[in-house]
Amino acid sequence: MTVQTRLLSRPAWGYVIAPGREDFIPPERPTVAKPKRAKCAGTKKNGDPCGAWALKPGTVIEGVEVFGDHCRAHDPDLPDSARFGSKEQATDAGNQGGRPRQPRVVDILREKAEEHANLITAAYFDALDATRPIMVGSGENAFVEEIPDHLIRLKAAEALNDRAYGKPKQISEITGPEGGPIEHVGIPDEDEFHQAAAGILAEAEAIKNNAA
Repeated sequence: MTVQTRLLSRPAWGYVIAPGREDFIPPERPTVAKPKRAKCAGTKKNGDPCGAWALKPGTVIEGVEVFGDHCRAHDPDLPDSARFGSKEQATDAGNQGGRPRQPRVVDILREKAEEHANLITAAYFDALDATRPIMVGSGENAFVEEIPDHLIRLKAAEALNDRAYGKPKQISEITGPEGGPIEHVGIPDEDEFHQAAAGILAEAEAIKNNAA
């Protein structure tokens, strides 16, 4: 038994036409009218029309049914929490979104230093009374005596003044040799530079020839 394969042609919208029925004219594809979507009746801050698509009529957002004449940003019936671009929504987005900021090391140290400010300043003031031991006498009559350590006390006083009032300005004076004026040497122009270079090359060539 011979099996004949039937080749079918398929128009774009679904009709199947068998071979030998090419004279069959399919009906026109029915068109379904889509409801026209309205544009937002609101305006931008500069007064221009919004231009965005309005919400679908009957849409319920946070318990409020919209009429479909405004977009979500301009619908006056929606609460601020439901409208795009409102200050409340922007604030909530900033508080909830994004990666939490990690404290910097310098911020942590500054906070700890402020918490223990009394201990830090006490160390400076204790150093103002610093002493150092010395041996007085010799033999069985020798004993240890504490005397003021002026080096430590001066450093503590200097550090306290620097912290409280800032370090004093450093004044630098630049002079010439032996305190004289600074000597300014002019830069030769291009012609003088080429002449000097040519002279050096000529002298080097003469020394080379004499050595040969």
